[in-house]
Amino acid sequence: GQPLLKVRGLTRLYGVQKGCQDVSFDLYPGEWYDPRRL
Repeated sequence: GQPLLKVRGLTRLYGVQKGCQDVSFDLYPGEWYDPRRL
């Protein structure tokens, strides 16, 4: 099947600090992400 969401090259900044850099992922139906479970 096709992903509901495709993310490529995401970078997250917290002020001048990089939280993550060049993150890529696909989100398919039935999958979900809960950052509280990390």
